[in-house]
Amino acid sequence: VVLDDDALVAIDHLVTQLRFSRPDLYQWIEFHYLKGYPIAVLASKTKVDRRNIDKYLLAAETWLDCKLDDLSNRIECKGNPK
Repeated sequence: VVLDDDALVAIDHLVTQLRFSRPDLYQWIEFHYLKGYPIAVLASKTKVDRRNIDKYLLAAETWLDCKLDDLSNRIECKGNPK
């Protein structure tokens, strides 16, 4: 997948929105994706079951995906008015 600068900026903005609207989910994105901690390490360090960490990551990823999809739809609508 190749993303241009505008797409990367949009994703960064959405991750920042997640940080403020759902800090409980953001922390797992930060630890796993931004800091690179494997799930097994997170589970042992936080004493949270790895299945729960998977659920938190899925919830955060779904939140981001929905927001990105919404943003994409709004951009398409601006480019192609009905």
